[in-house]
Amino acid sequence: MRTLRYKTHGAVGGETWQHGSLTEFVFALPHLSHSLRTLKIVPPLHILNELFETGVSEAGMSGGCRWRPFRISQDEYSELVDDLYTLPGAGVSIDGLLSKCANLDEWHEGILARLRQAHAASDD
Repeated sequence: MRTLRYKTHGAVGGETWQHGSLTEFVFALPHLSHSLRTLKIVPPLHILNELFETGVSEAGMSGGCRWRPFRISQDEYSELVDDLYTLPGAGVSIDGLLSKCANLDEWHEGILARLRQAHAASDD
């Protein structure tokens, strides 16, 4: 599996260089980590590549991450998904409807809609 070097930072100053697998990297990205941990949804390859090509993931007071932009292949994506599927307690899946999102912004909107649904269901 690919290893990456990336810089993480909190809301107030201080950056830390990290070095880890692609799986560790996706959990360092604030918004992506949230969708993996909370909604347990793995983005499709084209959405991950759009994000990876930006070189930055910022979440305001929740910190952020910076890296050298890159893309992954279908084989690397399959390896990542297999790794995510086998993480203890992960319980992740690929959402068919969200996989049809055309771009990262549309995918984020879909994730927010899923969060609202989950919160509404827990309020019942």
